[in-house]
Amino acid sequence: MRAKLDDTGKALLARPGVGLTAGVVQRSDLRFSRIVIDRPALIVLRHGTKTLQSARGQWSLRSGEAIALAGGQSFDVTNRVSELGLYEARWLVWDPSILDHFEPMATDGTPLTGAALLGKLDGQFTTAFDRALAAIGDVKHIPSDIAVHRLTEVLLWLAQRGIRFAATETPSLVVRVRRLCESALAEPGRRGVSRPASR
Repeated sequence: MRAKLDDTGKALLARPGVGLTAGVVQRSDLRFSRIVIDRPALIVLRHGTKTLQSARGQWSLRSGEAIALAGGQSFDVTNRVSELGLYEARWLVWDPSILDHFEPMATDGTPLTGAALLGKLDGQFTTAFDRALAAIGDVKHIPSDIAVHRLTEVLLWLAQRGIRFAATETPSLVVRVRRLCESALAEPGRRGVSRPASR
């Protein structure tokens, strides 16, 4: 597993069979057009504001808030710094195998197809999120089965909010190539890519 800081200040970590995470830090406002979300993701905004817009609608977050995103869609994204001149967000993206195994345990109802604002996460949910991020980054001390458990716990917290993701589908060629690039982050001695997921 490797971390790479791209030209927008995004540190990327990937762990095969578990997931990936991106830590985004900006010192100025930025706007991105048509950012593709291949797989379900959870974003927790630490500083600044974030606006996502798609054909399904528009969603805005403030510092301390979170949003869940379904896979298979694209957004125009605007990140704005706080009064302190800082934007910071953390992304969590699940490996498809975790979503496939979680499906039978998920809540009833229709899977998320767009985005769902969560507001501020409570302390236990935040702890679960942070532990999942650590599980992706600490291959040496956190065994793979424990890492999978931690990412599954976050899915359970989302299910408590009535949010579940659809089981994964057969990916297109473009998606398969992007995921191969993601896996390169996990191989020592190889360069990562700057955009394996979304911003």
